[in-house]
Amino acid sequence: MGFHMRVTNLLKWATLCGAFGVVGCASRTVIVRERVRHEAPPVVVENTEPVVEETKTVEVAVETPVIEVIIDRPTEVVVTTFHNDLAPLGVWVDIDGYGRCWKPNGTRRGWRPYTIGHWEWTSAGWSWESDEAFGYATYHYGRWFVDARHGWVWLPGTTYAPAWVAWRSGGGYVGWAPLGPTVSEAEVHVTEYHTRNIPAANFTFVEEKKITDRKIVDRSVNVEKNVTIINKTTNITNINVENKVVVNKSLSVEQVEKVTGKKVKVAPVKEVTDAAEAKRLRAKGEVVVYKPAALEAEREKAIAAHREKEIAAKNKADEKREQARQERIAAEKRAETEKAKIEQAKRDREDAEKARQAAIKREEAEKARLAEMKRQEEAEKVRLAEIKRKEAEEARLAEIKRQEEEKAEKVRLAEYKRQEAEKARIAEQKREEAEKAKSAAEAKRLQSERERERAAEQKKQDEERAKAAESRKQNAERTRVADNKDAKKPAADNKKPAVADTKKPATQPVANKQDPKKPAVATGDKKAPAADAKKPATQPATAKKDDKKMTPAEAKAEELRKAKLAAAEKERKRQEARKPRPGETQEQANARADKEEAVQRERDRLAAAKAKAAAERRADTKE
Repeated sequence: MGFHMRVTNLLKWATLCGAFGVVGCASRTVIVRERVRHEAPPVVVENTEPVVEETKTVEVAVETPVIEVIIDRPTEVVVTTFHNDLAPLGVWVDIDGYGRCWKPNGTRRGWRPYTIGHWEWTSAGWSWESDEAFGYATYHYGRWFVDARHGWVWLPGTTYAPAWVAWRSGGGYVGWAPLGPTVSEAEVHVTEYHTRNIPAANFTFVEEKKITDRKIVDRSVNVEKNVTIINKTTNITNINVENKVVVNKSLSVEQVEKVTGKKVKVAPVKEVTDAAEAKRLRAKGEVVVYKPAALEAEREKAIAAHREKEIAAKNKADEKREQARQERIAAEKRAETEKAKIEQAKRDREDAEKARQAAIKREEAEKARLAEMKRQEEAEKVRLAEIKRKEAEEARLAEIKRQEEEKAEKVRLAEYKRQEAEKARIAEQKREEAEKAKSAAEAKRLQSERERERAAEQKKQDEERAKAAESRKQNAERTRVADNKDAKKPAADNKKPAVADTKKPATQPVANKQDPKKPAVATGDKKAPAADAKKPATQPATAKKDDKKMTPAEAKAEELRKAKLAAAEKERKRQEARKPRPGETQEQANARADKEEAVQRERDRLAAAKAKAAAERRADTKE
């Protein structure tokens, strides 16, 4: 009878534990813990009355629901506003839980946001003026965070601020770190609560007296000292909204002026809506506030969406809290029922204790031994089943992890191939642009050389005309002087006819030879015929009479024919010179031919000038 009673009690206890296990599985907010009281074994006496064993005490604990953290994912309009301007400077990636984010290119190892630039004091507080090309947008909108795969990435936002950073000060140091996505733009008022979970490695610390230096990155403390410095500092973050403008007055201007010994001036600010204009003004060193028109409407939408998410999260938390309260009440009722059962079992046990006094010790000992053996066997079976279940679970998790790693590797390889293809395309495009620029520069150089040659030729022609004019002027002057001298001589000394002297041109060359069919030209004191005095100055003195004299029309036709032949031969040589040589393009051959023609023209001009100068010297000598 006693053995059957114990088995019944054990079954009741197993049923009770199973019920509590089902409740615990159905509600994640209820934690059931068991606490077993171990007391001295009861004294066995000779008795055949039923024996009730002690029931285990059960403690019930209920978890408090926590409102989930809301991440404001950027809308399509927000991403589009920044996409084209930032695409050449980085890569846009999709991150689970955050949406479309941007990662900068070319960052060195250990790079952090808000490090390459300096601080400017403006009417809206301390504004970060970055030396990086993307700083006009990424340091005044959105949030920065570290992704396990991509490193530092930027989550676009809609609200402008001088700088979205948390500040710390103390121990002679000032530090700042980018605010993460958990700090919503709808909650502009940033306090110590929003900054307490920022890692020390994200901070940039400098000495207080160097906070206004231009090259902050060269003044910053080694990041390895951040853990030591951060324990000496306190949070001074003070970001609020004043007249619908986000202001950052975390760091006291008076304190900065005190430690630096310099007056902090308010920097003028220009507000623009165009990214290109913002870049142009920043390149000139001006402080620019970039506020795209597309973000104005999106800001209100983002705030409204955030508030809706907050209300939904709060309602969900209230529902969980109410559910937990109901479960706690049910658990308390079950605990009270169990307590009553325990009290009843205790009373039954006391009564059974009195009845067991007459039980035979040997029988109870044997029964107890058999029960213990059975319990150990059951426990061993449960242990083996638990081991098998854990092994199966570990194998399943390992398989899942392997599949995820294979998938991630495939994605990484695909991204790598895409990036390599993009790099090759960009390199090819740059090469083509370089070749075009080189061709344009060569054409421009050749054009400049041709213009210089034409200018030099024009200048030389002007100089030659000036020299010719000067020579004619000098010849006329010498002729005039000679005429004056001849006029002053007595008529007896000058035996030449007066008519011949007055009508003879000054530039007439002196003939070295005479035509045998013409009378000799007078020299010295002899007289020259009157026909010779009227002879043109340009007629050669050595001309001989042609037996087959051509008419003027025939002579002109012959000269025209010779000129055409010379022009045709010249054009043939010119076309021949413009044919491309091995390894030359047509454009390069034309440029080479133009240069050779210019050199030949210069040689011809110099030869003509020398011949003309020699003729003038001979004329002067003869005169």
